[in-house]
Amino acid sequence: MDPVVFLPVPPFPDISGHWAIEEIETAYVLGIVEGLPDGTFHPNDPIIRSETVTLMCRALGRGPLFEGPVIQHFPDCAPPDWYYGWGEESFATHKGVRMASGNEKLIEYVPSPPVW
Repeated sequence: MDPVVFLPVPPFPDISGHWAIEEIETAYVLGIVEGLPDGTFHPNDPIIRSETVTLMCRALGRGPLFEGPVIQHFPDCAPPDWYYGWGEESFATHKGVRMASGNEKLIEYVPSPPVW
């Protein structure tokens, strides 16, 4: 009997043959990228600011800041935008607690030291 060989299936149908398929698959397995709601990835689309911040936070193992007395720092980034918590997580120095959901709960903002 011949051995069974399992070939990896690309997580997104539109990355097959793309030059960065291995990197995209690795980022997917690590939970850094999720793709779009329709199951595609659009590997040649430009990455916008909110996506960049989200990718960096996920790569660093940081969760989105959704809970607690969160202050909105960006006028174009507000609840219920999917990226709201990621922008706040990356921007403001704070103390927080990681929740079971993977989100982070704000305890308090930490004042930035003066710039000399």
